[in-house]
Amino acid sequence: MEHLNYIPEWAKTAIVYHIYPLGFFNAPKYGQEESGTTNRLLEIRNFYDHFTKLGVNVIQFGPLFESVSHGYDTIDYMKIDHRLGTNDLFKQITTELHNMNIRVIIDGVFNHVSREFESFKDIQIHKDESWRRHWHFIDFSKDNPYKDGLDYQNWEGHYELVKLNLNEKDVRDYLFSVSNYWLKEIGIDGWRLDVAYLIGTNFWREFRQACKRTKPDCILIGEMIHGPYDKWIGPDLLDAGTGYQVYKSIWSAINSNNMYELKSILERSFHQEWGLFKNITLLNFLGNHDSTRIRSILEDDRYILPAFLFLLTTNGIPKIYYGDEIGLKGVKTEQSDEEVRKPMPKSSDEWPSMGID
Repeated sequence: MEHLNYIPEWAKTAIVYHIYPLGFFNAPKYGQEESGTTNRLLEIRNFYDHFTKLGVNVIQFGPLFESVSHGYDTIDYMKIDHRLGTNDLFKQITTELHNMNIRVIIDGVFNHVSREFESFKDIQIHKDESWRRHWHFIDFSKDNPYKDGLDYQNWEGHYELVKLNLNEKDVRDYLFSVSNYWLKEIGIDGWRLDVAYLIGTNFWREFRQACKRTKPDCILIGEMIHGPYDKWIGPDLLDAGTGYQVYKSIWSAINSNNMYELKSILERSFHQEWGLFKNITLLNFLGNHDSTRIRSILEDDRYILPAFLFLLTTNGIPKIYYGDEIGLKGVKTEQSDEEVRKPMPKSSDEWPSMGID
C-alpha cells in the first residue's frame, strides 16, 4: 500500500486497536436501563499506558452514538450514548489521544437506524403525511410485526433496524453534515463504515468528497465481508476495507499446519504482478465484535504468537481487537455476541495467565 497516494500517509504505518465501547466499558445492554448520563468513557484513561506499551497508534471506537441497545440501532447520530458519556467528554479524550500521537476513528452506521430514530418516529405518527416519509422505504399498503400500519425495508429481516433511503439528497446531505461535525468539531481522524458493501458506490463517492473537504487526511474504512473490493475501494471511493478472506485464512492455515493455503490466498490477493487486490489496502484482523475470539478458535495456545506475528507483518493495516492481546476467550453463537463483547479487565491482575506472560 506504500505506493497508493490516495491513502493518508499516517495510515500506511497504522496499528489499530479496536474497542467495542458498550462492552469494553461494561455498559447496560439497553439504553433505557439507565436514565442519566454515566461517563464510562473516562475509564479509557486507565488504559493509556497499555496502548503505549502495545505500540498502537490508532484507536477504533465501535458504535458510540445514542442507541437503543447494541449501538448499531442509532437513535441520534449527533450525540454520544448516555451510557458512555457526553460529546464534550469524547472530544476531550480525542484530544488526549492525539497528544499521545494516537489517531481516532469511529463507527459510522449509515445503512440503517433504529425505530426510535427521529424520521421514522415521525412516519409512525403521521404515516403518509409525514414530511420525512421518503427518508425510508415505506409501503403503506402493508403492516409489519410491530403493527405500525405500514411496512418498511430493514437490515436482513431485522425490523428493529430501519433502512435509510440513501437515494434521497436530503438524507445524504444530513449524513454528510453528521460526518462534518465529528471530523471538524470533535476532531476524529476517520470512519469505519458499517456494512459498506450494502451501500451503492455513488453514495461513497459523495461521502468521500464531503469528508475529504472537511479533513483531507481522514481515513475511510469500509466493512467488506466479500469482494470484489475494488468495487468500493479506490481513489474516488473508500480508502480501505476489512480483510475477511485473509482473516479466515490465517486461523485455518495455522490450525491445519497448512501454510500453502495462506500462501495461495496472499499471492492471489497481493502479488505485485497478478494480485487481484495489489492496489487495494485491507484492514487485517484476528478478531472483532462479530466473530469468535482468536484464542477460542486456535487449537493450541502456542499458535497465538505466530498468528500475531503474521498479522503485524503482512500486507495491509493490522488491527488488534481489545482483549485478544491478553488472551481473552469468547465464542460467538447464532443467538448472542455477548461472549466476544465482554468488559476489558481493568488491571493486569485480572488478565489470563498467558496475557501476563
